[in-house]
Amino acid sequence: MHCHRRWKTESGTKDRNGPKGASHSWYLTPFSRPEPRDRRHAAVIVMVLLILMLMSGLVAQFFRRAMADRRQTRNEIQHQQAIQLTMAAELLLNERLAADTDYKGETWDHPAGILHQTNTGSVVISVTDISTDDRIATLTARYPANADPPFKVTRIVRLSP
Repeated sequence: MHCHRRWKTESGTKDRNGPKGASHSWYLTPFSRPEPRDRRHAAVIVMVLLILMLMSGLVAQFFRRAMADRRQTRNEIQHQQAIQLTMAAELLLNERLAADTDYKGETWDHPAGILHQTNTGSVVISVTDISTDDRIATLTARYPANADPPFKVTRIVRLSP
């Protein structure tokens, strides 16, 4: 139920903008239905609020998807970096074996700032005993080594006698 303010003077009921200085007292008069213009304004406000809610949901979904894509891309880059480290370790292994046939392996650490500003990497090269005919080298790369858990790539290389 809606109410409309009117004021009462001695000469009768007038609108709110009555004469100055008139004695008046406020009272509320009920009326049954709002004007059509008020209904249109209310409908427009409701529609605008619904559209704003839908748009904010779409924007939130867009940002959530963008963050997930960014995380996935970063993970793929870090995995590829670990693969590249094992390939570099294989080249280093070939050089060391060409220089020294008794090469047993080493640990190769990359501090932050070499591969990335904050990420570190490590490669472990281990060669099985020389006395066996079937020598195997195991190359294990961890990148970023300072993350939990890092990407770990292991490559096994069969060495010919």
